[in-house]
Amino acid sequence: MPLAGSKAPACSSLPSVSCRPGLRIFQAAQARIAPPTSFMNFFWFTLMAVFAAMLVAFASSATARDILTQPAAFLLEWLSNFVEELSAALTSLLLLALTALCFWLALKGGPDPPFVLTGRVVSEERVDSKPTPVVGASVRLEQYEARTQDDGSFVLVMNEMPEESTYQTLTITHPDYVTSCFRHDDPHFSARSAEAIELSPKMRIMVADFDGGGAADFEACRRNIESRLTLRDQIELLAQKEKEALLEELRINQLQRGIYDEKTLVKIGLLHGATHGVLGSIKKHDEGLLIECKLISFRTREINATAEVSISSSDDVALASAYVADRLLSQLCRIKILSPKSPARSGSVIDLRGYSTFRPKDWTVWISVLPAGISQHFPQEKVTPLSDGKWNAPSVHLGDSQSPAQAATFDVYAVITDPEKTREIESYLKSRSSGLDLVSWVKTQQCQILDSIRVTRF
Repeated sequence: MPLAGSKAPACSSLPSVSCRPGLRIFQAAQARIAPPTSFMNFFWFTLMAVFAAMLVAFASSATARDILTQPAAFLLEWLSNFVEELSAALTSLLLLALTALCFWLALKGGPDPPFVLTGRVVSEERVDSKPTPVVGASVRLEQYEARTQDDGSFVLVMNEMPEESTYQTLTITHPDYVTSCFRHDDPHFSARSAEAIELSPKMRIMVADFDGGGAADFEACRRNIESRLTLRDQIELLAQKEKEALLEELRINQLQRGIYDEKTLVKIGLLHGATHGVLGSIKKHDEGLLIECKLISFRTREINATAEVSISSSDDVALASAYVADRLLSQLCRIKILSPKSPARSGSVIDLRGYSTFRPKDWTVWISVLPAGISQHFPQEKVTPLSDGKWNAPSVHLGDSQSPAQAATFDVYAVITDPEKTREIESYLKSRSSGLDLVSWVKTQQCQILDSIRVTRF
């Protein structure tokens, strides 16, 4: 019986605000005297004492002999005096009750203060080596929301702070930046941290005409790659007029030089507002064609991703170019496991949550378990992220249902695979063999192992 491959059911007091950058989670500490067990108990005790004092005060005007010898007359006189002074008595009681309330609140330390998250959000890009504040970003934690100010700072006020044993996602969104998610208790954002939160700007790409092949071939490649890349809201195309002007300028440059000049591409792309460019070529290869593609950052002039695929004929260009675009995205893809926090302790089943960005359309997200001392991965059921990138894997199994004789350690990974390797995992899940060598798949660009946590099963 494999350790992780057994079949199981398939598997979201208010102090002064600090100006230091970074996210703070704090509540002002106050030295407090233990309050009375109950305010009402304290109040009724005080009220009884007041009535006792009033009885003594009223009785002091009569002698003990009058009380003993003429109780009826004394009672009538006492009631007459009490009614006459009732208004004054009620006023005194009200003032006494307010005094008691103030005294109780003073002992307790005042009403519970709100909880505050503070921080500063900046762009990942630098201007003159200085971070640029992100203005107007939405910072949301459950029903609480705040907006970043002109300096990128925000103050998120909450009525209560989530318990340490619970998990909630703090999400930062902005129309021009890639959404980021964090745990509400992420140590990166503790009061001791002086580091600002950095957001990555969304990509504004242009896809240049492909070298080689026929006009129909590279036009089909360009259209399919544009369509596939922009399925994710982290990537935008240039406006149609900007794109046409840029492409026309590149074509003129190509006619003059005979080839594409990358330096010219970068210069022209930046001039038209693009942040990244996709360059590609279609070449004859053996008895078919080879499509090569690379994604270049115009700002850094670095190659962010490369991909290639062989096809037997030009009839397969449309399908192949979509696959190439997915391969480019797979190298940009980020998947984060937010819950539980590593290292974690669990029984035989664990619930995982997280978020993803730049996920390729036809690639599949899996949770894979790697037992300590074993090189083979044991993938679980597939995970389907929501439209906002958040995902949940509610039933990840750490071995079989029997309790281990001693604590066992597992590394739990978030993995994406292309359609071919997805079919292999689906076949494995039916047969439940001795595991899969996912590391070798990474070398062929058909798999990406993106994040992991360590879990101890007890």
